[in-house]
Formats: sequence, C-alpha cells, structure tokens
Amino acid sequence: MLVVSFTLLLSLVGAVMVSLTLNNSPLLATANTQRYAYRALASGLNAYQSAINADPYLASCNALTNVGASKAQAQCAGISYGTWSLVPGTDIGGGVIPEFYKFDNPRQVKDPTTGALLYLEVQVVGSAGFGTRLTYYATQAKFVPANGFLDNLFWTNYQSQGSP
Repeated sequence: MLVVSFTLLLSLVGAVMVSLTLNNSPLLATANTQRYAYRALASGLNAYQSAINADPYLASCNALTNVGASKAQAQCAGISYGTWSLVPGTDIGGGVIPEFYKFDNPRQVKDPTTGALLYLEVQVVGSAGFGTRLTYYATQAKFVPANGFLDNLFWTNYQSQGSP
C-alpha cells in the first residue's frame, strides 16, 4: 500500500511539473523573443553610432542616397538607411532566433540662431523572430555631438508586435 501511494504521489508531482512546463512554454518563448528584439535594437544603436563616428558624412545620407538607390552616392556606402540588417551571429539555424535592425532617415536639429548642430535624431528599430511572428522595439535616438563625436545618447522606447 505504501509503495503504491508513493508511486501515485510521484506520478502526480511529475504530471503537474510537465503541465506547468507546457503551459509556460509560450510565455517563455515570447519573453525570449522580446529580449532578442531589444538586443537587436541595442545592436542597431551601437552600429549607427559607430558608423557615424567613423565617417561623420554618413549623417547627411538617407534612403535615397544608399548604394543601389536611384540617387546613390559613393560617400554613403558605409550605411544603409531604411533597410534591415542582420545582427551578426544570429542566423545560424538550429532554432536560434534571428535578430535585425534598421535605421530610418536621420534628421539634423540645428540651433536657429547659430546654425550649429544641436543633435542628430534618427529612429532605430530592432526586430526578432520568424515569419509573421516578429517582435519589434523602436526608439527615437538623439545623438548629441561632443568634441566632434557622437558620444551622448538619449532615447525613448515603444514597442509593437506583429508582421511588418
């Protein structure tokens, strides 16, 4: 009787653990995808800041001047506005969730009296997921120049989910 009761108790505990794991699996998958999308957004911010610091001329480029666009300029070859870029190392297969980022056209905000650049504003979007089950994070980043380099960053977040 004791052995049967103990076996029944272990089976019941095992069934409860399996049920909890299966019920939480979609929640954990969604949380991971959101974390990966946010990580892709951070990669996009770092990539943009690095590209602009390496070649400040790229701040005056936009989607029309990208290489391959109708009004392409050779000086704009270092950055692609309005196109998705894969975060390196995230599309290796085997269930690894791919991550992407893109930059929208930058907007230079200048002082109306002196004409000096106050900050560079650009929307950066990070995305992660497969097919139509993508998660997006976006930010309106304000890059503030200091000593000729964009080294200060102020940003705000908002999130949306769904297909592009």
